[in-house]
Amino acid sequence: MNVFVLEDNPGRMEWFRDHFPNNIKFASTYDEAISNYGPSLYNLVFIDHDLLGWRENKHNPLPHDGYSFCKWLIETKDLSFTKIIIHSENKVWAPRIYGLLLKNKIKAMAIPFNLYSSIKGEALCSSF
Repeated sequence: MNVFVLEDNPGRMEWFRDHFPNNIKFASTYDEAISNYGPSLYNLVFIDHDLLGWRENKHNPLPHDGYSFCKWLIETKDLSFTKIIIHSENKVWAPRIYGLLLKNKIKAMAIPFNLYSSIKGEALCSSF
């Protein structure tokens, strides 16, 4: 399984490394995500909204957030075999990301990261 994680918190990144030790790629910013995603096909993509760079641009957050990255994915990648999990705890933007994905018929779930301590990585994959 190939996993891509958009996350800027080192503690959360460690959780993902522990639960998906093989074939995982990380990005901490929107620009890094665009650069690192490359031509690879990912089975599972985890998306946070509030990224490095977004906090500095709260009055004009686009394109430095998870929502903008989702828009880029939808516009440029074949996501027909990709499952996306929004792990953001942002109560405004996580539902907007989820809605954008559903509107475009992308397999998605919204599970805030604060629930992950009791979940194993494999359980997240089999939830779809």
